[in-house]
Amino acid sequence: MTNYIYFVAFFAFFVIFLNLMEVKVTEMIINIFKRVLLGVVFIMFANYMFKIAGVNFMVNINQVSVTVSGILGISGVIFLFAFQWILTTAL
Repeated sequence: MTNYIYFVAFFAFFVIFLNLMEVKVTEMIINIFKRVLLGVVFIMFANYMFKIAGVNFMVNINQVSVTVSGILGISGVIFLFAFQWILTTAL
């Protein structure tokens, strides 16, 4: 319960700080949600194409992949695939 209170307090102070810096918070949040949605769709499509090709290689959709795609966009998703490829070939 206290973790939720800390999260809400942090988020509220973060939004207030961004408003003081004259950042358009709603546009930023909408942009992040668009990047997350596009990243998840790209991951699902790439995983499907790898499965069709018979390659045992995929990136899971979890909190890390959603966060990376929300912050970095498609380039972050490509980084996730490259990192997964490095981990599977090195091990």
